[in-house]
Amino acid sequence: MDFKNLYELLNLKPTASQSDIANAMKKAAQQQTITLEDLKLCKLNLLDVEARKQYNTRLFAEYPELLAPPSEPKPEPEPGKAEEAKPLAPTKTKQSNKKLYLILAAVVAAIVLIAGTVAYFKHFKPIAVAKEAVRDLLKDPDSAKFYKVEKVLNTHNKEIYVCGEVNAKAPAGGYVGKKPFVYDPMFKEAHIIPITKPNKIKDELFYSVLYQTGCLNADPLVLRDGMEAINTYEKEISSLIEQKRDSDDFVERDNYDVAIARVEEKKDKEVKKLTIYIVDSNESDDD
Repeated sequence: MDFKNLYELLNLKPTASQSDIANAMKKAAQQQTITLEDLKLCKLNLLDVEARKQYNTRLFAEYPELLAPPSEPKPEPEPGKAEEAKPLAPTKTKQSNKKLYLILAAVVAAIVLIAGTVAYFKHFKPIAVAKEAVRDLLKDPDSAKFYKVEKVLNTHNKEIYVCGEVNAKAPAGGYVGKKPFVYDPMFKEAHIIPITKPNKIKDELFYSVLYQTGCLNADPLVLRDGMEAINTYEKEISSLIEQKRDSDDFVERDNYDVAIARVEEKKDKEVKKLTIYIVDSNESDDD
């Protein structure tokens, strides 16, 4: 596999800062101007400081012209005056050229490392803040272990969230198992998503909408429309129940039961669209 100039794929110079690289990767992914494989290579070799230093060393060895300054135009000789012959510069061996390129590459890598340190920590700071916020929710924060933590961009509302999994010890002492979490940097709030479906539908929808928005790139406007539809159905059901209570006609009460069942069926369909929890087909309607 040929060695690739990842900076060229992102339309950047090798001296670009970490934040410039992250923004260029995000832009290239959104515009689909880069393959997923190349995007993974950029993330692996350019976002990590040590990996980038090693990558730059090889890059300048493979493409030494990146270190060469632009050539200046040669002045034209005056009319009637012959160009004086100049002694030829001594020819450098291939080994000495390669050694020079490696030295220059090391110097450039050191400069990039120093310049990009601040941007590097700024880029990954939300992840550290998210972990600390999640620890604050745990009964044994020192036992927390994190997995698959990453920043996620919701392309609909252009907000960035931090998603991942956390495992921690229960008061009894054993680990309870991995649970997903979502951190919203805008509101500086972290939420651990329950593995089992909450008993209250209000809590079920809250965690479902939160997780889909922050980690699954769902459109918040579509989710909001679904929530509003559920609220409308619940109000309609409550109204029908009140009318049934006020009726003394058995036939009319039966008609209310039919109407209530139809509205509940519509509400259940909306809930299934929003929930992240698997609904048991054997679950009773009262659960």
